[in-house]
Amino acid sequence: MKIIFIILIFLFGSMMSCKSSSFTGGSAVQRPAQKVLTKKPEIAKTTEDFPIAAGRQSALDLVWAIDNSGSMADNISQVRQNFEAFVKSVSTRIDVKIILLSLASGKLGLALPASAAAAGGVQINKAVGSFDAALLASSNLVTPYFRPNVPHAFVFVTDDDSTKISGVDFLKSTASIGQGRPPKVFSFRGVTKGGNGACLIASVGQQYAVMEQGSGGQAFDICLPDWAPSFATLAETIKASGGATTFTLKGPIGANTLQVFVDGVELQSDDYSLVGLTLTLAKVVDSTIAHSLSVKYAE
Repeated sequence: MKIIFIILIFLFGSMMSCKSSSFTGGSAVQRPAQKVLTKKPEIAKTTEDFPIAAGRQSALDLVWAIDNSGSMADNISQVRQNFEAFVKSVSTRIDVKIILLSLASGKLGLALPASAAAAGGVQINKAVGSFDAALLASSNLVTPYFRPNVPHAFVFVTDDDSTKISGVDFLKSTASIGQGRPPKVFSFRGVTKGGNGACLIASVGQQYAVMEQGSGGQAFDICLPDWAPSFATLAETIKASGGATTFTLKGPIGANTLQVFVDGVELQSDDYSLVGLTLTLAKVVDSTIAHSLSVKYAE
């Protein structure tokens, strides 16, 4: 009898347990499963530090495009007289490679000075017309001579305007082959209609003005009798344009994680560029003193 009673109690307990666990109907409120909160780990950043020594040499590839058309006859002598002086006036702190796009000889030609050739400069011996200087300068006639990871700038010498390529299209084209932003454009061109005195201009360079303004460059009056002050100003601006310094990072670098600091101050994104693992500083620093570069990024 005791055995039967124990068996009945066991069966009753089992039935109650099953009923409780399988109940899904009625008015009972079902509680949602509790969400387990997990704290996201912070992204660990890699930091690389580099010294920038005082007097470190920066580099610039500088394209000169000279208008060889007949209307330049009253201006070309000024260009010849001042071009070599300009080459010498650029500070030795900058490694300037001159890429000269012009006829090398003839009444309207201009030859690359020996000092520029000795420094690695090249001449593209081709006639430059009244309207196509900018188109030729942005073409594959010139681009193969650019050094990797070195910024470049353009100087146009003309008494006319660019009609073969617009200023906007020139800036787009040259930005795509450079560091992702337009290189500076400088022009010795007509700035007033008709010129003055013996200096006559064919057209005010309106498209060149678009290039200069869009790139942070500058225009100089081709009709000024003395170009020396213009060359001096250009040389100083070119030195600033060439104030880029390159560094190779270890990587890998995650998207949108890069931060760059010079002397503890974070740079803006347009103050540097990254191609692969090569970081190029476009922000000019005082080369007479040493600086510290710190680069942070997530892998």
